[in-house]
Amino acid sequence: MTPRIPIGIVAYRPDDKALDRLQRILDFGAQAYVYDNSPDEPLLRDFCRAHAGRITYLTCGKNLGLGLAITSVCAQAYYDGHAALLFFDQDSIFTHATLEFIEAFVRDRPEVASTHAVVSFTSRPAPATAHGSYDLRELPLTINSGSLYYLQSAKSLGWHNEHYFVDGVDYEYCLRAHLHGLKVAECNGTPGFDHLSEQGDLPVRWFGKPRLMRKYSPLRIKDSTKANLRLIATSLRHLRFDFAYRFSRILAGYLLSQLVVRIAATPNTASPT
Repeated sequence: MTPRIPIGIVAYRPDDKALDRLQRILDFGAQAYVYDNSPDEPLLRDFCRAHAGRITYLTCGKNLGLGLAITSVCAQAYYDGHAALLFFDQDSIFTHATLEFIEAFVRDRPEVASTHAVVSFTSRPAPATAHGSYDLRELPLTINSGSLYYLQSAKSLGWHNEHYFVDGVDYEYCLRAHLHGLKVAECNGTPGFDHLSEQGDLPVRWFGKPRLMRKYSPLRIKDSTKANLRLIATSLRHLRFDFAYRFSRILAGYLLSQLVVRIAATPNTASPT
């Protein structure tokens, strides 16, 4: 039997739901790579110790950010002999059907491994014309959670950038992929995958329409602003004005959303990170 694709998770102060998802990975038969950014809290560490051999547990003893953490799980999986790693945020919901769909994609589309740095799987409905195939679309940027990283490509790019703490880690990786001639894509129609339900977004009415927005802390806003400004500068340095424009719009939209959510939402709802 072909080994399952390993699954990586970066955890920060996880709860029992995160452990349930790790158990689901184990029940599926996949190797889990877990990076713990809050190792002083024993819940996750004890769970991983109880499943030693099936979970590769990594930590640097303190929170050094997402860029270093994703690099660690991807690099460890690569040097353990794996060709790809599927990554989920600790609060992303997935089922066995999710994992089976992604396993089938890897089996059915082996050529993607040599051309793409990452394929992001989404629950966005696939069009009827994609029935019986995969709705695979190239795009400029994608997010970390639900992403399948092809590890030889990731290694050739120098892995993720550890100088990005949280925000911009995924976008910076995608930008470097494009600069090195590698593709970024998303595959829609993934069953059982839900990246949004546990994100803590707030319902806000904006121009008469309901929208979901999240109120971030001032520290997180500072990190996001700094990351996007760095991405704009990197894009300009490489004469990728299309990406500079795209990151400028992302930053403007983000700052506007934080202003709106503070005006329209109830107080004391800031995200802790």
